[in-house]
Amino acid sequence: SEKSRVFKRSLLGTYMLRACIYIAANTGCYAEDIAALSEDDLDRSGPGVMTRRTKTRVVWQAAFWPETWQAILDYLKVRPEPDPVQLKLWQEHKAQRCNVPDEQAHVRTTEPLFLTASGFPIQHRSLEFADDGDVKKEPRMSAVGLAFSRLASELWIKVEGDNRGFGTMRHTFRTICASQLGVENPEDLNRRHEIVNRIMAHKVPGEA
Repeated sequence: SEKSRVFKRSLLGTYMLRACIYIAANTGCYAEDIAALSEDDLDRSGPGVMTRRTKTRVVWQAAFWPETWQAILDYLKVRPEPDPVQLKLWQEHKAQRCNVPDEQAHVRTTEPLFLTASGFPIQHRSLEFADDGDVKKEPRMSAVGLAFSRLASELWIKVEGDNRGFGTMRHTFRTICASQLGVENPEDLNRRHEIVNRIMAHKVPGEA
């Protein structure tokens, strides 16, 4: 029934957003990084996530909290099948970011970890065509950003403007690190910066 479909879509969206918020708060990543994740990028017997960040291609390695793992597992119970066309686009886009042929071939066999109720990657491109049939625009659609904005609105939190959307979770992670790691001397501060840079997949100063 229509009510059942609406309920399932809402349930899926809730589980998806919950898992994405946990991953972002846990690791300081952006929605684009989460959208690029496949199950192969997760290490259930090790730290949590082990892959390369989409923007910098720096190794992104971080341990997940138990709550983060649980949120991911809850989502996987309701994860839909991917849309074939969007799946192919996601695979090609991710493969283009790889420099190793074997890695490119492997990426083309994987699926995005997170999907919308329609089976689309949580970040995908929606083509807009001109009257002559040529592509006029190729705007990026972010299901995570839209869901996050709706949640913020329901909580009476303003998210308009730059750096006030889902990307703020990256700054939230830094705040969590500052409160948890603390600073007792300059050596601790340097060590904290190194730890945070590695988890956030920044290029660590002094390293190639």
